[in-house]
Amino acid sequence: MKRIARTSQPRPTAPDPPCVERSRVHRDRSRGQVLVIFAGAVFLLMALMALVIDVSWYWANTLKVQRAADSAALAGAVWLPGDATSAATTARTEAKKNGYTNGSGGVTVTPTQDTTDPRQLDVSVSAPVPTFFMRILGINSINATRTSKGLYVLPVPMGSPLAYYGVGDYYVYVTPPPVTSTAPFSYSGAWGTDAKYAWTTGSNYVADNGDQDQEVWSNLNLNTSAIGTIGGIQVSFSAYHANSSGTACTVKAELSWNGGSSWGNRPLTSSNLAYGPPASTVTLGSASDPTVWDSSHTWAAADFANGKLQVRLTYNKGSNCGNLNLNSLSVTVSSASAPQKFAVKDPNNTVLPSLGAWGAIITKGGNEVNGDAYAPANDVGYRGVNGNSLYNGNATNGGGYIYAINLPSVGGTVNVFDPGFCAMGTNPSGAGNLGAGDHWIGTAGTGVSTYYTLWNTGGHLGLDPSNWGTPVYTSGSLFENQTGYDPANVNPSAPSGATSGCDAYHNTWWTIPAGSLSAGTYALQVTTTNPTDASKNAGTNAENMFAIEAIDSGSPTVYGNGKMAVYNNLQPGNSSQLFYLARIDKNTGAGKTALIDIFDPGDLAGTGTAVIKVLSPDNNTQTPVSFSYTTDANCVPKSSGGSDACSATNVSQITTYTGGPMSFQNTWIHIRVAIPSAYGSSGLWGPGLGGWWQIEYDTPTGGNDTTTWQVSISGNPVHLIVP
Repeated sequence: MKRIARTSQPRPTAPDPPCVERSRVHRDRSRGQVLVIFAGAVFLLMALMALVIDVSWYWANTLKVQRAADSAALAGAVWLPGDATSAATTARTEAKKNGYTNGSGGVTVTPTQDTTDPRQLDVSVSAPVPTFFMRILGINSINATRTSKGLYVLPVPMGSPLAYYGVGDYYVYVTPPPVTSTAPFSYSGAWGTDAKYAWTTGSNYVADNGDQDQEVWSNLNLNTSAIGTIGGIQVSFSAYHANSSGTACTVKAELSWNGGSSWGNRPLTSSNLAYGPPASTVTLGSASDPTVWDSSHTWAAADFANGKLQVRLTYNKGSNCGNLNLNSLSVTVSSASAPQKFAVKDPNNTVLPSLGAWGAIITKGGNEVNGDAYAPANDVGYRGVNGNSLYNGNATNGGGYIYAINLPSVGGTVNVFDPGFCAMGTNPSGAGNLGAGDHWIGTAGTGVSTYYTLWNTGGHLGLDPSNWGTPVYTSGSLFENQTGYDPANVNPSAPSGATSGCDAYHNTWWTIPAGSLSAGTYALQVTTTNPTDASKNAGTNAENMFAIEAIDSGSPTVYGNGKMAVYNNLQPGNSSQLFYLARIDKNTGAGKTALIDIFDPGDLAGTGTAVIKVLSPDNNTQTPVSFSYTTDANCVPKSSGGSDACSATNVSQITTYTGGPMSFQNTWIHIRVAIPSAYGSSGLWGPGLGGWWQIEYDTPTGGNDTTTWQVSISGNPVHLIVP
């Protein structure tokens, strides 16, 4: 049987069952949905990426805008509060440096002096930030606006809230005018009724012709309230005798201080009387030595009261003297020169009450150990240290001491009391030197130079003097190389090498000859370093004291600018002498720490204990505060044989003298006072705007002390305010 070849043919496919068909259709449809979802996810992802890029770009640019605003606020704030225009200009210039120019490309830079604090500059910077992917949606840019607040804390005002600074207790030697008896007197004795003519003048004379006849006069009507310390007593009269050939015709005088119970043991006798008339004047006694009447009695003003003082005259009738004729009898009591406290009056004759301390500066050649931390160039011979590292006496680098002067009105003047150097004597009461206190510390008679420079700061008080332009006035050589002393006020004698006499402004006011000053903020710089002649004061160790006053039609103020050297005359028995330390307002101080630095506060003498207290003006009253303090390396603790308490916490006073060795010699004391966050909420004590802290200096025995003070508030002087 023949096989037939078979060709391959596709086997017929049986139709899918119904369930298989449905599964295939479902898979096809799923593949389409994933594609749609994937396409949508990609689009969304790209949109999100676009948004992230644009937002990140915007965020990065806002940081740049914020930095520009911060820089602008810090740069402009230093011109406040006095120059808002310069503050705004400087802020915009600083913003431009950071890429944001006001008025260009939609940028606005808006600096504004804060309405609640004139030292604060608020700066707003607004700039468009371009977009990338948002442009698809029609958003080409997003505006970025950021603000910043810069605060400039000026140096703390110190020393005075008033129109004057540096007036301390003012004593000078004075000689009260003599006190003379006034008629009529009472009388008794052998000279009879003619004794009534003793106090008369002219032709009516007392007449007596008996040898050793005596007459006593009492109730001489001396004004005892005008008699000070007794300097001398003199008895005067006019007399003659009536015989031309008379010799040894004399009158003996005696004094009693207790109504005749006792008589001085040194009677005085006249020389031979003139033959007359006319009469000659006889004066017995001394205007400067009361002991010529008695060797042991100490005369006092009460001894000259009616009923106590008596004058007894005895006629010593010599040979051929004839009648004694006498009239014009008087007793004169001279008071000794003595220190007397006077009120300081300004050029308008207005009394300026003491602020407790004089402005002070020690010469370049002086030693900082005497209490001035900055003006002397030396610290020679003290604990092996040579040279004062804090010396900054040169006027060209902001040296010496700067005093701020605010003149609110046009036509003001600046006056300095006792601007030059004139050596004064020591006050015997123990209250330091007389007058304003000028004195040599080292060799007397060496030349003393003081320089005054007046600047118009243009409202830029807080900036370096290089920003103040040209000085309004410089004193030059006016108070240079001065060697004078006040002969009426040096006790007991003139300094060796000194010249009698001082400049015309000694113990009076000098008006700085700068003409009529415009309204504004001025700075008076006081230094003892000549910027062009280093030899001036280089070998002189002396201290010059002064006061400053501003006068205009408004309410000017004068104060120390951040630091000051002061000279305290501490009166015996005055246990709470106060002087103004510094003004700390609410905005500046609340919640901060007051940093009070005092240099060398223990230079007293005598017995007793001296303490310093810090008084806060919070709650509208002056109250001693608790504080902590530390000292520098010069402090000698009690544990090492010294007298210093070199640190303490939570104390209310510092003992600066204990009747023995001087404490805190050449030492800085760093006082730290925590100011409550509610400081000022109930008011701040003090004249003017309030907020004036004070120092209470207690010493029962008196004395004098030069100290240097600095006050600041913790934190940077120019800083941002975090919202």
